[in-house]
Amino acid sequence: MLWTILGLSITLIVSVEGTLRSDRSRKWKTFLVVLAGLGFVGAGYAALLQNQAANAARQAGNESRKQLEQTTEKLADAKKSLDQLVAVSGSTEPVILGKLGGDEKFYVRIAADTDPERLKPHLAVMKRRLGAAADDVAIIRSPRPGSELYELTFGNNLVLPAAQAFYTVAERYQFQPAGQHPVILREPRHI
Repeated sequence: MLWTILGLSITLIVSVEGTLRSDRSRKWKTFLVVLAGLGFVGAGYAALLQNQAANAARQAGNESRKQLEQTTEKLADAKKSLDQLVAVSGSTEPVILGKLGGDEKFYVRIAADTDPERLKPHLAVMKRRLGAAADDVAIIRSPRPGSELYELTFGNNLVLPAAQAFYTVAERYQFQPAGQHPVILREPRHI
C-alpha cells in the first residue's frame, strides 16, 4: 500500500505542478487542482479498502488452513480406528469376545429412510472420512423384509464386539443425519 500511496502522491504533485504552470485562468487552475486532490483521496481510499480486503482474505486463508489441518488429523484418527475395526472383525478377533454374540452376526445401522437418495450424502461423508477401507463396510442396504426403509449401514456380518466397535466409531464421528442415532442390529438371516 505504501508504494501505491507514493505513486499517487507523485502523480498528484506532477498534475498540480503542471496545472499551476499552465496558461489557464485562476478558476480553471483551482478546479483542476481540486479535481486532482479528489482523485488522490479517492484512489488512496480505494487502495486502503483493497489492502483491508487482502488482509481479510489472508486471515480467512489461515483459518481455512487450520481447519483443514484439524480435519486431516480427525481423518487420520478415523483411519486408525477403521483399521482397528477391520482387524477386530476379521479372523484375528479374540476368541472369548467372539463368543459373546454366539453364532449371530450384526451390523450398525447409521440411518434409515424411505428414499435412498437422502442417504447418499451421508454415505459420501463416511467414505470421505474413512477412505478406501470404507468401500467394504459403508453401504446403503435395500429395505428389510416387511419394511420400506433403506438403511445406511456400517459394517456387515460382524460379531458382537466388532459391531460395538463400529458403533463407537459411528457415534464418535457422528456419521448419522440429525435426529437419528446408530443402532446395532442382527443380520436379517439371523432374525
